[in-house]
Amino acid sequence: MTLEYAPGEMLYEPDLISNLGFGRTPIREAVQRLAAEKLVVARPRQTAFVAPILAHELAEIVEMRLILEIPASRMAAERGTFDERGRLRAACARFRECVNADDTQGILSSDSVIHGLIASMSRNSFLLEYSEQLTAFSQRVWWLSIENARAEDNFVEAHDELERTICTGDGKAAARAARDHVALFQARLGRLVKAISPDGGMRERKRSHPAIQQRQ
Repeated sequence: MTLEYAPGEMLYEPDLISNLGFGRTPIREAVQRLAAEKLVVARPRQTAFVAPILAHELAEIVEMRLILEIPASRMAAERGTFDERGRLRAACARFRECVNADDTQGILSSDSVIHGLIASMSRNSFLLEYSEQLTAFSQRVWWLSIENARAEDNFVEAHDELERTICTGDGKAAARAARDHVALFQARLGRLVKAISPDGGMRERKRSHPAIQQRQ
C-alpha cells in the first residue's frame, strides 16, 4: 500500500519470511489474499510480484471517484448529523496538521478518514461499500499522487471547502467542491505519469517489472 514494495517488485518468499518474521504458511496465505485484491500477481510455480500500476486504471480511478464522491458529498451535506460534522471538522484539522508536518503517512491516513466519514454520512450503504473498495484498491496510487503533489495544488484548501460546504448543509456546493477536489487528484496523476521512466518503471525503482503498463 505504501510502496515499501514497489510496483513490479519481486516478492521472494525467503526475504518476506526474514523481513516480516512470519512462517511460510501465513506468508503464502497473505500473498494469495493480496492477489485476490489485485495488489499482487501470483502464478503457479513462479515468484509473485507486486502488481504493476496499469495506465488505464489511473483514468478509471478518477472516473469512479467522480461517480462516488460527488453524490456522496451532496448527500453527506443533506443527511449528516451534528456529531458527524464535528468528526469531519476534526479529521480535516488533522489533515492540515499532517500536511504542515510533511507527514505522508498521516496525510493518507487522515484523507482516508475524511472520505470514509463523508461516505458514511451519505446514509447509503451501497455507496459506502463501493467507496471502501475503491480506497483499498487505489491506496498505493494515492501514495504516489501525494509524492507528486505540489504546494500550489491547494489540496488542503480543497478539503477545507468540502468540510465547509458539507458542515453548512449546502448539498449543491458540496457536490461542486467534490468535483474540484477530484480534479486536483487528476492533475497529480498527470504528473505521476510523467514520473515514469522511459522503460515504463518508476524512476530510481530497482528490481521491478514495469511499474505502469499500457492496456494492450
